[in-house]
Parts: sequence; structure tokens; C-alpha cells
Amino acid sequence: MQRSLAMAENNLIQVTDLPELNSPLEDNPAAIEGQSETTPAKLQEMGTITANIENKLETSEDFSLEKHLEEIETVAIKKALEETRWNKTAAAKKLGMTFRSFRYRLKKLGIE
Repeated sequence: MQRSLAMAENNLIQVTDLPELNSPLEDNPAAIEGQSETTPAKLQEMGTITANIENKLETSEDFSLEKHLEEIETVAIKKALEETRWNKTAAAKKLGMTFRSFRYRLKKLGIE
């Protein structure tokens, strides 16, 4: 998300700013293995996230990108944990993270 925001032309992250959604299947092994499927529901969810960012930017002068990214990470991690029945190794793999990095994020975000 941080890279996508940095690469975006304005304060709005477009679907085209997300590299895993723009690469063809043969260039994206995760998609071939079924780990990163783009579905209408996921696209709608990303649109909702984008709208939330816009609303926060418009209504708040003290918008904290770091805090917002932590919220997004927390949601993604909890969702991955629920989908893997709280198997941390599988959740880390699902998110494309090393187990060590995943464990660090859990501790940093206070999830356990």
C-alpha cells in the first residue's frame, strides 16, 4: 500500500497503481497458484478503501497516513488469520510475507 500511494499521481490510489493487479497471470505466480485472485468483491473492497482515504483527507486536517496504513494492515492480517483458522504460517504465506515479518507485524499491531 505504501508503494502504491508513493507511485500514485495524486492522493488517490487507482487499481492501476496496484502492481499485482496489473501483471499478466504468467508474470504473477501467486495468481496462478490461486493466492491472489482479483474478484469483483476485491475490486469493490479496494474502491471502498480508496473512498475512505478520500473522506479522511477531506474531513480531517490531522490525517495520519501511518495510522491509516496500520488500520489496513490490521484488517488484512485479521482476515488472513480468519481464512487460515489462525494458522500464522499459512496467513503469512497468504499475505506474501515471511513468518518472521508476520510475527513482527502481529506484535507491532497488538494482534494475538
